[in-house]
Amino acid sequence: MGRVRLAALLGALLSFSAIAQEGLLEISLYEGDLSKAKGLSVGPWGSGSVEEVDDVNFRGHSVLLIYTEGLYAGGRLEWSPPKDVRGILADKFGYLRMAVKVPRKEALPGVPVGPEAPGFPGMPGMPGFEGVPPFGMPLQMMLGQVWPGMPPWPPGGREFPGMPRPTRLERRPPREIEALRILIQAEGGWLALPYLDLEAFESGPEGWLELDIPLKRFSKVGEIRPESKLRRLLIFGDAEGEIYVGRIALARDASPIRLTALAEIGGRISTEVDCLVGDTVVFTAEVEGGLATVEVRWDFDASDGVGIDATGLRVEHAFEKPGDYVVTAVAVDPDGVKGEARATLKVHVHPAE
Repeated sequence: MGRVRLAALLGALLSFSAIAQEGLLEISLYEGDLSKAKGLSVGPWGSGSVEEVDDVNFRGHSVLLIYTEGLYAGGRLEWSPPKDVRGILADKFGYLRMAVKVPRKEALPGVPVGPEAPGFPGMPGMPGFEGVPPFGMPLQMMLGQVWPGMPPWPPGGREFPGMPRPTRLERRPPREIEALRILIQAEGGWLALPYLDLEAFESGPEGWLELDIPLKRFSKVGEIRPESKLRRLLIFGDAEGEIYVGRIALARDASPIRLTALAEIGGRISTEVDCLVGDTVVFTAEVEGGLATVEVRWDFDASDGVGIDATGLRVEHAFEKPGDYVVTAVAVDPDGVKGEARATLKVHVHPAE
C-alpha cells in the first residue's frame, strides 16, 4: 500500500494522471472534461471537426465528438506545452487505450417513383406507339403484338413475369465507419497506425469499444526517445461519419501472460484424466494477459511436435487410438509484445469395450 501511495504522490507532484498497479503504469490523456485537462486543446484536422458534447456520455461524463470525412480529415488533440508521458511512447510494452463509439447509420428516405409515360398517337393509317410501362412492370412491348399478316408468337415466347410497381425507391445506407487511422506526434517523430479494424473488437454496454492497442503496431517516422514528450494525437475514420471518444490514455503493461488449463470428462475435472477411445474430452483454459490480446492454441499429441490443432478458451477432442497423450495449451500474444505461457495435461486413452 505504501508503494501505491508513493507512486500516486509522485504522479501528482509531476502533474501526471497516472495509475500505478502491478506491472501497469497508466497516464490519462482525456477523461471527459476538457476544462480539467491541463494543456489540452482540440480542433479540426483538414475538413473534419471535434467538440465536446454531453448528450452522449461514457461512464457518466461528457465525450469528444469527432466528425471525419475519411482517412485524412478528422479531429486533433494537442498539448501545449508537450505532455510528459514518462517514456511510454518509446517503450516496447507501451499501449494506447481508447474508448470509442461509432453510431450506426440508417437508410436514407426513399425517393418517389415517377408516373408512367404516355403513349404517342400514330400517323393516319398507322398504329400508335405504346407508352413506357410503370417501373418494375414487364416491358410487354409488343411481345404479344404482331403486325398484320405476321404469325403470332410461339407459345411460351411472350411470358415475362413482371415485378410489382414500387411506390418508392430505397436509397442504400451511407457507408459505415469500419476502421480508424491514428497518428501520434511526439518530440522527434511520429507513430502511425494507418488502419485499425474496429470489427476485431467486441462492443460493450451501449455500443462502446474499449481498445487496447500495442504501440508496436504503429509505424515509426523519425526518432522517438524515452524523453520524447507528446504533442498531438490525430484520429480519423475510413468513411464519412461521427466517432465518439470517451477516454484516451497511454499505458505501460509488462505483466506476464498466465495460463491455467484443465481437462474434463464425465464430470471429472483435472490436469490428468482417463477416457475411452472415441470419448469427447473438453479442454478449458483460463488466461490473464493484462492489456495484451491473448490467443490460446491447443496441441492434442506432443509426441509428433507441438503444433496447432485447435484454438479457443474451450475446445473438444475425441482420441481415436488408445495410448498416453500429452496435451499442450499455449497462450500467445499475436502482437509479440509479451512472451507466451504453456500448460500441459495428460490424457490416458483406453480401448473401448
